[in-house]
Amino acid sequence: MDATKPENTEKKEPPVRRWMVALLAVLLLAQMRNDNPWFNRDEPVGLNGEMRLIAKVYSDILRLHPHPPSPEELREAAIGGMLQKLGDRYTRYLPSRQFAGEQHEIEGLPAGGLGILIERQEPAGLLVRKVIPGLPADKAGLSDGDIITAIDGQELAGLDLWQMRERLLGETGTKILLEIQSGARKWRAEIERAPLPGYANVHGFMLDEKSGVGYVRFFIFSGTLPEQLREKIDSLQRQNLRALIIDLRLNGGGDAQICREVADYFLPAGKLVATLLTLGEEGKPEQRELLSQTEQRYRFPLALLIERETASAAELFSAALRQHRQATLIGAKSFGKAKVQKIIPYSSEEGGLVITNGYYLTAAGENIDGKGLQPDIAVPLTEAEWHGMAELSLNGVADADWLLRDDPQLRKAAEMLRGEK
Repeated sequence: MDATKPENTEKKEPPVRRWMVALLAVLLLAQMRNDNPWFNRDEPVGLNGEMRLIAKVYSDILRLHPHPPSPEELREAAIGGMLQKLGDRYTRYLPSRQFAGEQHEIEGLPAGGLGILIERQEPAGLLVRKVIPGLPADKAGLSDGDIITAIDGQELAGLDLWQMRERLLGETGTKILLEIQSGARKWRAEIERAPLPGYANVHGFMLDEKSGVGYVRFFIFSGTLPEQLREKIDSLQRQNLRALIIDLRLNGGGDAQICREVADYFLPAGKLVATLLTLGEEGKPEQRELLSQTEQRYRFPLALLIERETASAAELFSAALRQHRQATLIGAKSFGKAKVQKIIPYSSEEGGLVITNGYYLTAAGENIDGKGLQPDIAVPLTEAEWHGMAELSLNGVADADWLLRDDPQLRKAAEMLRGEK
């Protein structure tokens, strides 16, 4: 504060200054931690030069600039600048309006979406490849070929498809504000997320009853997936199941512990599923092995379908079953995400931080981050075939003849399990 101005006890302190006082108080309290690198440890009290400078610039922008942003906008911009310096697309600050949805998806609570198939479009934003009839985007008036230029006021320039997808998904019932370009027309739509028909965690049926080939699909390793998957496979076994296709396409990963629990069904006890390398609370490296813990429940031939959107825990699961000779991987190279994220919630008004805290190694000891998994049997898809597969999956289509006709990767897996060349 400006010490040259006389104190005026009759006026309330402006919101900006109250915010600054609160910020300084928090930083001063943090100084009490001896291991905090933001402070000069030679100073018993007070901020070091870096944080003092940040506070000065923040205050001067709000005090002197003729068109300052709001304190909240400036705060988020400052945080964004720090995170950008990391060069890590998975570490991100989420304002309160986004943080709840992110938590719910990671924790496996009901995830909602808009009902669109998306494709990266440079430089304007996100191309809507397909609007699924009857779902929220369709009801809001979006059309095939529209371009989403901003989500909740944040422009999409510089974001990749993975980051955009995360912004679109969220808790069922929450709302999202889209800025849209339809040809020359620019408009906005506030849309409420709703459950996606094919996003129910486990979907499965007998693909070929004569040969005993079954099919299951799930989009995330979270929540009650192990119980749901067991119930689904047990029901298929009552229909003469003798071989199984597990479809991990469009599966973005999830909880590594859930991944380990699912792997238990297909591996003998004591087999390595993945190795977790992280930094502990004190910044010391920690290593933890995820091992299968129960006796193998299912002992039939397995084919796992993977492709460019198969990521994270889905890749660990695939790598573990292949390493221990329990499954054949069919499809295309996977995404390649092996970073571990830690979720740090702040207050309800402040949102939270999703920060990279380490890496996973596959059961073979490989770090596949940025590399992905190569399938044992490569079956590439054209863009039209990929979008057709995605649309059928999200719509929960269970017509075996339709799927086998239009999905080369699924068709190849069925042929392999039948013993066909």
